[in-house]
Amino acid sequence: MLEEEVAIFIRQRIKSVWALEVLLHLREKSGPETAEALVRDLRSSPVIIEEVLASLFAGKLLAKQADGCHLFQPATPALAALVERLAEGYRDFPVAVIQVIYAQASEIEKFANAFRLRKD
Repeated sequence: MLEEEVAIFIRQRIKSVWALEVLLHLREKSGPETAEALVRDLRSSPVIIEEVLASLFAGKLLAKQADGCHLFQPATPALAALVERLAEGYRDFPVAVIQVIYAQASEIEKFANAFRLRKD
């Protein structure tokens, strides 16, 4: 079962499966990566990778170097430990992790739909 603290971390900082994949990919790398290398390695699009990198950087999970490369470097040891637990949770319970990610997207969609104008 996925730890509740890890689920909370996902809800707060991991907005998509792409964000999860980029974060874990960079965690496994020994050095910095360019956005272009991430696009190639993860078979993604430049737009998605740039958005994810910006989100993970804002979440204090990555560092950005002067040359534009990104490096897995959580701002605190507590964040680093949560990412390690996330990686373990994803390895052991991948469906549970993905469900937490998609559940938050579903909640956002429900909220947005509440403001839709209807033709009655």
